[in-house]
Amino acid sequence: MIETIGKEMFPSGSLLYSNLFIQNGEYRSAGEIVAASLAQGEPAPCFLDHVVYESLSNSEVDFTQLNTMVHLTQTKRDQIEAIKKNLDEFHDIVIEHGYTGPIKKEAINDISGSVMISIVSRRLLALREFMEGLNTYGLKDIILKSPEVCKPLFVIGQLEEADATYVASFLNPVFSHQECDERAVEEKVVDNFQDFLHNIEDKKLKGFNAAVAWNNNEEGMDGNHEGIISEEKFEEAKLSAAAVASQKYFFTWPL
Repeated sequence: MIETIGKEMFPSGSLLYSNLFIQNGEYRSAGEIVAASLAQGEPAPCFLDHVVYESLSNSEVDFTQLNTMVHLTQTKRDQIEAIKKNLDEFHDIVIEHGYTGPIKKEAINDISGSVMISIVSRRLLALREFMEGLNTYGLKDIILKSPEVCKPLFVIGQLEEADATYVASFLNPVFSHQECDERAVEEKVVDNFQDFLHNIEDKKLKGFNAAVAWNNNEEGMDGNHEGIISEEKFEEAKLSAAAVASQKYFFTWPL
């Protein structure tokens, strides 16, 4: 679902604007799905261009100071350049973006500026709905307060795999006093946990097999047994340092 949202609503990191999406609450629903995915640990919605993410985390825009390099994605910059080179071909698009003046070469700066304002304003409207969906799990406030921290979760190509070393670097155990008998046990627990993470990464540990589907229907409404599966299906549980990191109780459980 996350992958589909990225392809259908944010193709190439840009935003596909639709009044129908606004009317039907689809941007908001997409935000709710993304929020649920992040709250459950994965996958992250790394489908936004950095320009789109900047609009998500900071909706304050001075429309009199728009800049193509700062406020437009590469896709939209290419569109603006195409309009400048062949205005007649994009006559309908210019009108669609709300330009009401004469559509001629002499007014190309006004035309491109009007199209830019339309692109950015539409993006902000859609992202406002998307952000309301994210607020389902309180992510809106987190993004607004810590935009740089959240950025790798949303921007294409910025999220790195959490390996054992990365996860271990976030461990911050609160040990007993150095002279306490418990201190040696606590340090051993932390060392063993770090070894556990590295053993996972080195494929020395494997997840258990669990039944994921089985046939618990005796028969159909008409007594027909066709299509009944007699064998249970099993799937190996995902085991990785990143998956362990998503289980937050590991990092809050007192030693």
